[in-house]
Amino acid sequence: MASSAASAVRPPRPKKEPQALIIPKNAAEEQKLKLERLMKNPDKTVPIPEKMSEWAPRPPPEFVRDVMGSSAGAGSGEFHVYRHLRRREYQRQDYMDAMAEKVSEQGGWLNPWVQTMCTYNF
Repeated sequence: MASSAASAVRPPRPKKEPQALIIPKNAAEEQKLKLERLMKNPDKTVPIPEKMSEWAPRPPPEFVRDVMGSSAGAGSGEFHVYRHLRRREYQRQDYMDAMAEKVSEQGGWLNPWVQTMCTYNF
């Protein structure tokens, strides 16, 4: 056991230089600090994030058990449920209109992904 402990001794790490704490006062100084940090090691690769996927609304449920109207006579909380459902439906319709407009700008059904998304039964 003693021999394995002696072989596991690591050399000490080199000490890092203490850096002064710099608090940026505006956005330009913050950007300058970030650029200086990037340029300290120009050989290091910088991660570039992938393009975010396009937002799509959640499909509505297959079967709605509790169909309600705008009067919501059951209580004051039901109105808020109705309002939320209505807002979600308007978002879905706006999304479908935007997708149809994008397809018409492309000159028809050029992109098969767009075709499947526009014909998807929400």
